[in-house]
Amino acid sequence: MTFEPAPSGRTVLCHLHRQVPLVVQQELYFDSEWRELPCVYILSSGGPNLGGDRFRQRIELRRGAVAHISTGAATKVAEMPRDYSSVDTLLTLSDNAYLEWLPEPTILCRHARLHTTTRMVVAPSATLFYSEIFKCFGLIYLNTMIYCTNLYCRRSYNSFSSYRFIRLSKHCRYLVLGFKQCLEGSNRIIGCTHKNYFHTILPYFFTLSI
Repeated sequence: MTFEPAPSGRTVLCHLHRQVPLVVQQELYFDSEWRELPCVYILSSGGPNLGGDRFRQRIELRRGAVAHISTGAATKVAEMPRDYSSVDTLLTLSDNAYLEWLPEPTILCRHARLHTTTRMVVAPSATLFYSEIFKCFGLIYLNTMIYCTNLYCRRSYNSFSSYRFIRLSKHCRYLVLGFKQCLEGSNRIIGCTHKNYFHTILPYFFTLSI
């Protein structure tokens, strides 16, 4: 998916390539406080993720584009005695772009095997709000699931760095806004923005609860 600003001021989904079972709905503009913000939902028509599924997502926001992307419902990872399911995501934000990546929770069933990798390339003047939530399908299944998440952040002009090593540079700030891990699963919220916007948007980020 590629987003870019239109002459009307709205951001539009200018390029889309998808393969079944993924479905990408047409962008909607229902945010009364931000009429130019497109809200796009990614759906799966194939039911839960199964062993052998390999999903790749490539999201690009061009200069000045804004977007809110989510899923239509929770993603369920089914039982799989063999193999595993994987999701590889690349988020690329150009100058002055803004992205809210807020998918619904991922629910892991008994004997689920899931591997996710998320890479984020963010220009120094861009802002990214990222969330991921993993839930166990019943506490009794806690010890019968395997899931691994890799999350990487880098600025366009900085070297690659893992989210575990939050970098504070003269151009930008990364902030792990919230992280919670418990018997039911784990939640993570991450914000990445220019230092000039950091204190302005921070109160809004903390109004969201994980």
